[in-house]
Amino acid sequence: MHWNTIEITGDRLNIQAGETYHVCAALRGSQIRLSVNGIQVISTQRRGTVPKSSSAGLFCGSVKPVEVTNFIVTPETPRAFVVMQFSAPYTDVYLGVIKSVCEEFGITAIRADEIYGPGVIVQDIVEQVVGAQLVIADISVVNANVYFEVGYALASKKPIVLLAKKDTALPFDVSGFRVLFYEDSIGGKAKVEDGLRKHLTALVGPADTRV
Repeated sequence: MHWNTIEITGDRLNIQAGETYHVCAALRGSQIRLSVNGIQVISTQRRGTVPKSSSAGLFCGSVKPVEVTNFIVTPETPRAFVVMQFSAPYTDVYLGVIKSVCEEFGITAIRADEIYGPGVIVQDIVEQVVGAQLVIADISVVNANVYFEVGYALASKKPIVLLAKKDTALPFDVSGFRVLFYEDSIGGKAKVEDGLRKHLTALVGPADTRV
């Protein structure tokens, strides 16, 4: 087994023999948090693509025996954060294509206008990008908010699927990226569904065999 060190903190002398410690590790999208006895000691981001399968374990190093009890793993439904213009026909693509295809893969799709509660909007967007397994963005319309969110996702090395209506003139900054083009028609709907399934399969594995 190969281990990658993502973050190191604290002093091993703070861990005393004979004491009981409650350790909680949480992975949400690319956000990793570690707490000991209810105190957060690490908050960092995992960069890279979504693993097609995953497992959880605990590795302890000590000169004295270490006993682990009540080891519990609670899975969370993977999420896709969807970035797009909040108007027709893009909302139709979101509701009729993106949400339904994501559901086939056991992924919950959420858009910024579905976020409720107090808070700073930009911070909410950042947290949604970080907390998602992937980002799906429709860049048919030159929208500053959309491109901010796409840029943040790319800077975070978040897996991203770009969509655009056929014949969209893409800005130079994204013209080199692979984009899934679609037509606003019945046949176009089936084509973009198939294309999105292929992208999700490449990122998270086939819908019927994911672990």
